[in-house]
Amino acid sequence: MHASYHFNSQIGLIESAFEVKEEFIVVQDAQRTEIVCFKSTMIKIFVECHSLFYQLDTVNLDERLYTLQGLLLVTTENRTVLNMYLKTLEIMIPDKLSNEIRFIERLLSCNYAKLNKSSSLWNLYKKLYSKWGNNITFQAWETVTTSCNQHFANYYCCNFIRWFHDQLNKEQQRCFVDDFFLFSKKHVSDPSIWSALGAIIEASDIKLIIAFIDSLPVTSWSPFLALLGSGNRNIEATRAALRHWTKDSEVSFSKGTPIVPDVIENDLYLRSKFMNKAWKTLFLDKWQLSNSKAV
Repeated sequence: MHASYHFNSQIGLIESAFEVKEEFIVVQDAQRTEIVCFKSTMIKIFVECHSLFYQLDTVNLDERLYTLQGLLLVTTENRTVLNMYLKTLEIMIPDKLSNEIRFIERLLSCNYAKLNKSSSLWNLYKKLYSKWGNNITFQAWETVTTSCNQHFANYYCCNFIRWFHDQLNKEQQRCFVDDFFLFSKKHVSDPSIWSALGAIIEASDIKLIIAFIDSLPVTSWSPFLALLGSGNRNIEATRAALRHWTKDSEVSFSKGTPIVPDVIENDLYLRSKFMNKAWKTLFLDKWQLSNSKAV
């Protein structure tokens, strides 16, 4: 896991349906490298590292590090292990420290939800960036986009995105928002991604989101979350951009979801237009409730 790190490299954790002799398998082609680690191997890692954990004061730095890495892999929310791991990193030389950052980025971008969506690992990544972001290269963009691609509605990853954006200077923030908006368009139904976008965009971006919603037309609620998030910070800009939107009084909802009339249920074109109009109606209702002046 400490090889030269590119984001065509990936960790995969699976439960084997057949007997295998290998502890893990490396699958490599021209496009990507995947490390497949079996559940039986994870159990062995846990047993061995848990045993060594109580002997950490008697082992050298490398053995201590490998033990803590193994426990991070299998017990992601163990705060004691996380704190000991961070303290161990603080005494490492830059080259080895860079490898450890790559290791954490691998865990956060793997296909295993307990790692990919671990609040503790994402908080650890924040601490690492806060301490060493000015001195060591972090692949934060590749980490968050790969993580979001791996798991739908990845809340803790998107929470990191908001935090990371705040660490950037104005020029970097502008580039980050532009790139993240393009990324969000590829994930129209993901509420966490669009909520994160809404937290970082500026007033000048609101028209772009509205144009995107109008153009497809968007039939998912998620992009509207970005408007709600940004609109409460940019009320006048949002109000001006929404002047051409109107409510449809004939739209009905059940538990927040539009009820599609039977007559258009199987007509893709009419259904898409209806859903777009319905979500706009719901948005305008929510927008008016959250602001004292009517749109």
